[in-house]
Amino acid sequence: MQKIWGSTHSLALTDAVQVELIRVVPHGYCSVHCHENKDNAFMVLSGTLEVRVWSGIRADGCLIMDPNITYALNAESGAVLVPSSVPHQFINSTQEEVTAVEIYRASAGQVVEPDDIKRFSQGGIE
Repeated sequence: MQKIWGSTHSLALTDAVQVELIRVVPHGYCSVHCHENKDNAFMVLSGTLEVRVWSGIRADGCLIMDPNITYALNAESGAVLVPSSVPHQFINSTQEEVTAVEIYRASAGQVVEPDDIKRFSQGGIE
């Protein structure tokens, strides 16, 4: 599926897990968002991908300040897991395309729903 920041290709979808191959164009970034009922993991196959994680959401639905953690992931650095309901964003701030595997895992007692996303901004290209 084409996105403004690159593309996704579904590799697997079950009640418990959703796996996507993502390609992020140079300077592409997704929306700041969270998933209510699924954890979100990123594992980079090529290139370098930043994953920004916010500390939470205020009662009025606004993000709490700036991101408090930024992970720089590449093929050697392993993966990062973002728990459900935690706002996050990925960014390719390099000149080369990033290829990564994005894995969603259903929260306890939940089922993976592909449309489980709450957006706080829009994706794009810097």
